[in-house]
Amino acid sequence: ELILSVLRKFPEDIIQDLGEMFLFPLVLRVCNDESTKCKALAADALVVLLSRSKEEFRRNAYGLSLQWLRSERIALKAAGCQLILHMKKGGSVSSERQNVQVTGILTEQLKVSILEEKNATLKYLCFALTLLEVILQQRSEHEEVVRCQAAILGMMESLLLVPNVAVKTLGTKVMKNILVNSCKRLHADLDMFQRLFKVLVNQLQEDINETFGDDLIAPMAALVKEFHIDSIPVRESDKNNNFPLDQDLSSSASPSGREIPELPDYFHSLRRVMSLASGNTTMGRPATRDQQSTALRVVLLLVESLSPDRLREYLPSFMIPIYHVKESKAAVDMRVQELANDLVDKLDGIMGNETVALAYNEARKFVVSKRTEKRQSEKIQKLVDPEKAARASIKRNLKRKISRKRKKAKSFM
Repeated sequence: ELILSVLRKFPEDIIQDLGEMFLFPLVLRVCNDESTKCKALAADALVVLLSRSKEEFRRNAYGLSLQWLRSERIALKAAGCQLILHMKKGGSVSSERQNVQVTGILTEQLKVSILEEKNATLKYLCFALTLLEVILQQRSEHEEVVRCQAAILGMMESLLLVPNVAVKTLGTKVMKNILVNSCKRLHADLDMFQRLFKVLVNQLQEDINETFGDDLIAPMAALVKEFHIDSIPVRESDKNNNFPLDQDLSSSASPSGREIPELPDYFHSLRRVMSLASGNTTMGRPATRDQQSTALRVVLLLVESLSPDRLREYLPSFMIPIYHVKESKAAVDMRVQELANDLVDKLDGIMGNETVALAYNEARKFVVSKRTEKRQSEKIQKLVDPEKAARASIKRNLKRKISRKRKKAKSFM
């Protein structure tokens, strides 16, 4: 607090003379102090120091930060991130040339960190992603920035696999900023859309909480809004009510004439979303409230982004989660019920009540037929291979036992 007062009140000439004496200790505190309060005060003091210093001092500090960013020592890389971040906050780093330069260095350093674990720590990853989040809030058509944006999006799967909530959260924020501020050329790449959609849906499969669900929805909203998903052809429903979401490969070009790649991962991920929104997972256990509610929000985003003609093809599949929520024999969380009702209201407003009611009936027939097929298959299996049926029964009972224990443990928390 004393240093902060000195930096605010002393004449700028004195600040200039004492700048280097204050700079290094303040950066050290911002990077390493365990006290949140001390770290915040040091950050404020660093911003004041940089904003009140003369141009030569700021230029030297910027050059020093770039040297640190390129260093092989993780501690110096982290310090470089923090110094540039606070120069950015103080307005010392604001030109497009500087943003392009920093973005390029950070992108290359992140590549190295992902390829070689010894070149990264959780602290450095958090600092680097925080800096990128700030820099990438500005839209840029510069060729180097566009290249870096594509490279960073390509690294998202690896970044979101890091077992750390802070890194995952910052990764989703960086992704959202890139998607919102990137050029239209990037948004035409449906193969990239497919990869990013899969990355986000994979996170839904984890045991997420409501806060991280919100973090996932932000880049998902940008993803389905900015990319040209309306051009993806969907296969029509089969006559036997077997209508898994799939791509219509007979239509290989969008209305603009652009060739559409095969997108099996997108449709596979979309079926995962439908499963989670219905209250199931692919891991043999029910979806949690936060998983199911977040998946329903993803479906709502798709409904809002698709044109009525394209939405008509998705509609029977989108009604399957609604059927599961409405007809569930078990108690359904109020939040999940509200989201299901919002989804129905949105579909009614776009497609009309009658169309939605017909799609709901198709979904009901599909679910009932699948359940009937499953029961018949189990009966046949008992006759044909009783040992295998017995093993399957033991496995199901064990899963139920584990699920009951998990629910009981949560009730005590």
